[in-house]
Amino acid sequence: MSDLKNRAARPTQSDVRHIWEERYQVPREPSSYEDDWLERWSDTLASVQGGQVLDAGCGPGGDTLRLMNHGLRVVGLDFSLGALKIARGHTRCPVVQSDVCDGIPFRSATFHLIVASLVLHYFNHDTTKSILRALRDSLVPGGRILMRLNSTDDVQFGAEGNPLVEPDVHLVGGVPKRFYNRKRVEQLLGEGWCVLEASERSSDRYSRTKRLWEICAERADAHPSLR
Repeated sequence: MSDLKNRAARPTQSDVRHIWEERYQVPREPSSYEDDWLERWSDTLASVQGGQVLDAGCGPGGDTLRLMNHGLRVVGLDFSLGALKIARGHTRCPVVQSDVCDGIPFRSATFHLIVASLVLHYFNHDTTKSILRALRDSLVPGGRILMRLNSTDDVQFGAEGNPLVEPDVHLVGGVPKRFYNRKRVEQLLGEGWCVLEASERSSDRYSRTKRLWEICAERADAHPSLR
């Protein structure tokens, strides 16, 4: 009971949006705070040539630009108008302003690939599952998602020393961040996905080493999950 009393209150989605808009007021290149993680997936990127790609939670467009440099047709999606202004200015690709919490504003079976890098760990479990279902529905059958999630080993970026909101969720810089272990990853992708890879990796995205989960999963209507 004392642990529950000591937990921080989860900020509203409106509060979180305000924090992110403030962060994107600082001018930055789209490659700022990004790494070249997509290079490891060059075969997957090559396999979707000619198809549409969604960069979900594209931010200032670092991954969007890398996907375009692979010759892909990309649409950027983010709720932050500040982030989309930066992305549009540097990539010249179509961008859509929308919050993934409100659904995915595209028709079913639109995309051959979805990229969601360090985006889907800001929500409670039910909301995250709902977002993933919507993303899955926007993929063509057999389409794939490449995603990254915070790891419970990511102690330099919030997994320790920050107020607890709920199990595995810490309040970091005013924003709730969920941290995943393998069991939580398996639970998240427990239905509707065939997980081709889920590995815990290190990234030089920031000035210090960041630990994260890197996942490639394929849309599947009746498939076991992690194998």
